Amino acid sequence: MRGIFLLIAVVAVSAAVTACGGTGDRESAGAAIAAGVPDTDIFLLTIKNLDAAPDPANLRNLTARPGYDNQPAFVPGEQALLFSSVRDGKQADIFKYQFGQEVLQQLTDTDESEYSPTPFGTAGRFSVVRVEQDGSQRLWSFDAAGRDPRLLLPQWSNVGYHDWIDDRRVLAFLVSDPSQLAVIDVGSGIAEILASGIGRSIHYLPDRDAIGFIDVVETERPVLVIQSLHDGDREQFIEPRSGSQDFVIAQDRYLLMAEGKVVYRASMRRPKWTVWADFSGYLPGPVSRIAISEDERWIAMVVTVSPDD
Repeated sequence: MRGIFLLIAVVAVSAAVTACGGTGDRESAGAAIAAGVPDTDIFLLTIKNLDAAPDPANLRNLTARPGYDNQPAFVPGEQALLFSSVRDGKQADIFKYQFGQEVLQQLTDTDESEYSPTPFGTAGRFSVVRVEQDGSQRLWSFDAAGRDPRLLLPQWSNVGYHDWIDDRRVLAFLVSDPSQLAVIDVGSGIAEILASGIGRSIHYLPDRDAIGFIDVVETERPVLVIQSLHDGDREQFIEPRSGSQDFVIAQDRYLLMAEGKVVYRASMRRPKWTVWADFSGYLPGPVSRIAISEDERWIAMVVTVSPDD
């Protein structure tokens, strides 16, 4: 990566979005990446369903190496997931792990860094947030093999995270002060700003035609909000777990969120946290991001191994 490396950290308490990085050639930028990202592994958990507590013995470390492996996303219809990885002190690239066959494949190998791989559409493509050579963060897409790069939103250079509503509309976390939540039309680039001062975890809920996010500015304390895209009606659903900002919603039934090494569950019909799984004796560090496969047979968890997150 040549140019500026921009590392975004969303702090829920103060709602501050900070950026840090350095300039220089590919080697100096690679050093900045290596110094700026946490040491994380991706653990895979096999489950029967979300109604019952899982067996921690079914945990498997898919990456098990020093360095950054993060932002897992399951590939629909496959026993596979995509994730962002920093290898050999260089820029972040996208990898695919077929855990059914235990095959690891590197999909992107560019001068830029790619983060947040997200499958979308019916053609097998996936989108990423690419940190370009001048430090801009734009939404790009690749085909299933990591080729045919396409710039999707040239007008927007501050995309931090995203989730797809459909083939034409994307939900985007925009890096600003404060951060903003927008629905952007991919064809025109026109954005509708829905909220400001939000956490990094954003999700589209197709069963409700709504979005879920954590409001860290407009409320007295951080709260997970469900907002209708139809009429804009906003429901303050539940307070997040202490010190956590990542959550996932499974088919409008359950909400999962971690605090330390414990994963909590709340029913979407009854917003009350209960312990779903305690991995205190099984994981080397706290859980942050969580992803669930389409058939709800597997859960991927990002675990911080180093003391500095």
